[in-house]
Amino acid sequence: MACIVPIAGIRYSDLKVKNLAEVIAPPYDVISAEEQHDLYRNNPYNIIRLEKPRDEGGEGDGPEKSNKYWRAAAQYQSWLEEGVLLREKEEAIYLYEQHFSYEGKTYIREGFTCGVKAEPYSTGTVLPHEETLQKPIEDRLKLMRSCKANFSPIFGLYEDSKNLAMQILRAAAGANPPVISFTDKQGHIHKAWKITGRGAIEELAALFKAKKLFIADGHHRYETAVKYREENGPKPGKHDYVMMTLFNIYDPGLLVLPTHRLVINNCPETAATLLQKLRGTFAIETLSMDGRTICAKGLEMLGAAGKDRPALGLYAGGEKYYLLKYRGDLEETLDTIILQEEILAKYLGIDAEKCRQGDCLDYTRDCREAVTAVAAGRCKLAFLLNPPPAGSVIAVAEAGKKMPQKSTYFYPKLASGLIINPLD
Repeated sequence: MACIVPIAGIRYSDLKVKNLAEVIAPPYDVISAEEQHDLYRNNPYNIIRLEKPRDEGGEGDGPEKSNKYWRAAAQYQSWLEEGVLLREKEEAIYLYEQHFSYEGKTYIREGFTCGVKAEPYSTGTVLPHEETLQKPIEDRLKLMRSCKANFSPIFGLYEDSKNLAMQILRAAAGANPPVISFTDKQGHIHKAWKITGRGAIEELAALFKAKKLFIADGHHRYETAVKYREENGPKPGKHDYVMMTLFNIYDPGLLVLPTHRLVINNCPETAATLLQKLRGTFAIETLSMDGRTICAKGLEMLGAAGKDRPALGLYAGGEKYYLLKYRGDLEETLDTIILQEEILAKYLGIDAEKCRQGDCLDYTRDCREAVTAVAAGRCKLAFLLNPPPAGSVIAVAEAGKKMPQKSTYFYPKLASGLIINPLD
């Protein structure tokens, strides 16, 4: 099953970078153009220059300085030569701890960062739960070929009901201070301990030989790593592995947020005719609520309705909120799949391909933003969802299924730049 190994990490120098909060960045695929610009401007050593280099024209595949992948590689080598980035003297697995708050509640998420053998999904060792697109894989592959490094970890999950992995790592860390400890600009605390003891590493590796891994976030980067490994041939090397941060599915610090769906105005169906068509599949309760009430009491009622069967919220403007309770076979219990198959595809003509094209749907995690978009006429319908259980990722992956796009949002995203994994 899963093959995990220590990595010869590269980290920012404490002498060159006084505050890691200034140089980390979110994963490449959630960084807007505006945020990219701000990260470039705020610190000359921000990992954005490596993880998501700017387009500056002339973006061909040749070794010209205008090629963003070439520039990222040159910047990476420059920082190594200048001592901005330092190579660890020995391989390690990093115990990772993250403290954060959401809606007044404090969470502690514990995991560890390591190398994982990049195996095709067909082996059944590492399993996906979402579809991928070719263009992002091509982008990540060009960057990996140029830089020969992972600048951000893939977010992975594993099952460990007895929490044995954390017990091994906590015992190995002992009372040693963390090698990374800082608070980021969102107020989240990051801590990491370097585990180099061979006994602990071998015990952890042996434990994972009987485990499967599940991708929570980073499907495109994982598939890129598999392609990169294949390109480099059968001779063993660092190119066989990809950096992942792994979390126990039973960790109480795992927080999954819902991603609400907004139907863009080019949809011809009206709310009234849609509701009429849905009455055979859903029990529909009509409630009188304004936007503020929907995002408080309405979401609370949605959560209660979803405890025993799939449920969706629908807002189509005005002061009416519709609670849709699924009447169908409870063999399928994932709200996003039911919404996609029983409403979007069947009645609105928004199939999986149209979802990938992005012309019919928009997404938000903010209920108020969803309601406002409909009330202001920017969107036609807002479907509100409950957060999916973290275990749904494993259930869907093991069943060989795929969730619709943006079904899960593990909060917060893992930062890029804490540890770099060299592949050469």
